Amino acid sequence: MIIFRFFLFFSFIFFFQCLFLFHPKEDNYALIFDKFFNHFRYRYAYAANVPRIDEKTTTMEQIYQDFQEKAKSASDNKAFMEVLAGLKYRLFDPSIEFSFPDSYVSNFANPYSDSLFRKDVKGKELAAYKVMTDEEMKKRVNDKNVVIADDSIGYIAKKYLSTDKIDDVLQNMQSTVNSLIIDLRGNEDSPMSSLNDVTDISGRFFSAEVQFGEQESRLGIFNFEVETTSLKVTRKGTSSEKFRHMKIVLLVNYTTRKFDELFLMAMKKRRRLIMIGGSATFGSISKQATNILANGWKYSYPVSKYFFFDEVGAKVNYFRVGITPRLNAVHVYTKESTQDEDFESAISAINNESLFE
Repeated sequence: MIIFRFFLFFSFIFFFQCLFLFHPKEDNYALIFDKFFNHFRYRYAYAANVPRIDEKTTTMEQIYQDFQEKAKSASDNKAFMEVLAGLKYRLFDPSIEFSFPDSYVSNFANPYSDSLFRKDVKGKELAAYKVMTDEEMKKRVNDKNVVIADDSIGYIAKKYLSTDKIDDVLQNMQSTVNSLIIDLRGNEDSPMSSLNDVTDISGRFFSAEVQFGEQESRLGIFNFEVETTSLKVTRKGTSSEKFRHMKIVLLVNYTTRKFDELFLMAMKKRRRLIMIGGSATFGSISKQATNILANGWKYSYPVSKYFFFDEVGAKVNYFRVGITPRLNAVHVYTKESTQDEDFESAISAINNESLFE
């Protein structure tokens, strides 16, 4: 009987603790934010290579104090979500991601959406891009991923850059194409999720040794070079040898991110390749950590950055800067644009042999 009473007593305590954590009272948002930020600022890769923040006038301590006050004034979940979204924008880092419950998001108009991050490193607003929808793409590319207007050009969307799909795509087009457009634009996540995936897919298009490294962040500073890896990109798959020598155009913009950017870094070793886009890539060439707030919401943030070594052995890092395409699309982008200008520029570029010399 005594054991049963103890069990009942501690069950009630556990129940109310859970109720408190997952449904915080109005005065508990500051505590949730405090626990979150103390862990976040220890690992968050903030202090190095952040061209959009003036570190002489902005410190993590000042940011913490400002947003702790906002958290104290938050009256409900919606207000607390606005605090976290504001922090993301204050750091000007869209690689920080929060996962809010759907029941709250439906009533939450985020004033700090990712559209506000579409700026270059000097703060200039990037133009609106017209990118083909799937329906529009079907009018330009056939079911063998060959451009209808010119059947010597193949087109590969990034969703096909996985080891279980890429060979089928290449085999279907190999009898007709002699050049490729690889499209790395779009908000969907890349099928590539590791350095091995990057080298496997790259191996369909060239062979070379690519040296990658990784630096980890502690107290906001990249001061630990935890790993340097030399990966040999060797021939992979069953596709024709000609894919390793043909002209390739990579389409990029600010939606090109994470392992798609690592793929770009590897492909820069290849000859007869150019990049086209209206902006640099996203600059999120980093490893993300995921944690849980005291109220159960998830968040992720960069804790390390990848770099690679160029032909002369110099360390090259594109974290938070992005990879700039060799050719900017020459067309003017407007909201009224009726076609995918990058795609049109890629077709024109392929027919200009001098660009690939």
